Amino acid sequence: MPESSTKNISRTKTRQLVITALFLALALALSIFESILPPLPTPIPMRYGLANVAVMAALLYLSYGSACVITIGKSIFVLATRGLLAGLTSFSGSVLAFLAMVVLLKLTKKKTPLLILSVTGALFHNLGQFLIFILISRVSLSWPFITGLLLVLAIVTGTVSSLILKALQRPLESWRKHSFYMIMALILIPFSLLFTACTPANTSVSKQEAWTTNYFDTVCRLIVYTDDQERFAGWEYILEERLSDLDGKFNIYTNSEDNTNNLKTLNEQAGTKATELDKETMDLLQLGKDAFDKTDGKVNIMLGAVTGLWREARQYSLANPQDSKIPSDEDLENAAKHCDIESLVLDYEAGTAFISDEKASVDVGAIAKGYALDLIVKDLKMAGAENFLLDMGGNIYAAGKNILKDDNWAIGIKNPNPDQETGIIEVLAVKDMTVTTSGSYERGYTHQNINYHHIIDPMTRQPGNIYKSVTIVSADGSWGDILSTALFLTPIKDIESSMSSFKNTEAYFITADDEIISSNNLDLYFPES
Repeated sequence: MPESSTKNISRTKTRQLVITALFLALALALSIFESILPPLPTPIPMRYGLANVAVMAALLYLSYGSACVITIGKSIFVLATRGLLAGLTSFSGSVLAFLAMVVLLKLTKKKTPLLILSVTGALFHNLGQFLIFILISRVSLSWPFITGLLLVLAIVTGTVSSLILKALQRPLESWRKHSFYMIMALILIPFSLLFTACTPANTSVSKQEAWTTNYFDTVCRLIVYTDDQERFAGWEYILEERLSDLDGKFNIYTNSEDNTNNLKTLNEQAGTKATELDKETMDLLQLGKDAFDKTDGKVNIMLGAVTGLWREARQYSLANPQDSKIPSDEDLENAAKHCDIESLVLDYEAGTAFISDEKASVDVGAIAKGYALDLIVKDLKMAGAENFLLDMGGNIYAAGKNILKDDNWAIGIKNPNPDQETGIIEVLAVKDMTVTTSGSYERGYTHQNINYHHIIDPMTRQPGNIYKSVTIVSADGSWGDILSTALFLTPIKDIESSMSSFKNTEAYFITADDEIISSNNLDLYFPES
């Protein structure tokens, strides 16, 4: 081959490499610019896919290889700068969009109309983001709804991308004739966008909070200090969907929204047939059986026959305060005959639970919130959340630290005496720990000047009367929830022995006489003065 031809080939390859690098810079700049925009106003937080403009340009004016480099490079950049969830969604969406556009271009021999190409890329880009998000959050949605949503988003975002590329089409087609000016333009565009994206006005950390009262009969809150609206929107979505899912499965009062079996179904089929349940619900029931053994029966999820009587009396009394009532001793004694933990039979191989006593029923109120807390925390961490506070009505998980204060999270212990001015009686500073409180001041009512609350002692069949509140600090939300109930029913003299089998666990008690008792190492969680 003549030397001049070799030099021309070398110059061409170098030229293409330089242009590929510039297109990659453009993709990165568009990605950064897009990150400061609010996510699309959809139930599933997704991005506009503006960086696909650079990928489409490479497909049309460079080569498939160059477009692939830009696709992978942009995803690696997002992973490195915006975390695992953003990186995975970027990679999945970008790769699917790239492959779909390559197939379309090959089928039409690069004669695909720009709008069709752009909408196709947008559709698969959104699909890739959606699949990763659903995989991580493990939520179920209506596929007809999702299909329609993806199509609408693809048309909107694809049209925007095609218009942008259309505006650049003429200069791109003439880049060979004006390479110097084209290269300068491609350099200036990314850096101008980078400058815009990096302005301080958009980087301040602020408090982001999501809350709902729709699940587990309590207020659930997620608090994060962040400047990344997209990531917070993703975490908020996970919180809402998982709360809805778990509340539906663990509910003993209402059927699940999709009419699948839940614990209400299990109770209704008591004594007649086994109920098929999903693994998370089976694990919850197994946790309840383990809790019975480890707490010497103080936590008994088969106490439903007794707690049902108290719930009925509470609801009636709240509606009719002048005619309040409590369950009769005779009714409670008869109900207690149907609270045997052994009547709950779990068959993991078949995926079923069976209550052998037709008058027995499960009540997971003492364990469900703590267990759900653990599951949601796990999902949030898988989605890239590191520093956050999740509060499920007295069951609180403090992840990492409060980055605004650069310190551990401060968790207040509520004063159980509402008539006193001090609302918070103590503050704990915790990191990667759960703080769980059981108290007599919640879900109660008054009958003949006596307060009756919801924490029922299986031995006496009456509300516990030793403490006003018990707070547990533990690494595990499930056992923190269990232990706060068990210790609430434990005599003061037996506290130490009852806690001995629970490692890395501390407790704070407020007795019925307002005496404060704390475990030996609770001071490790007191804030430094």
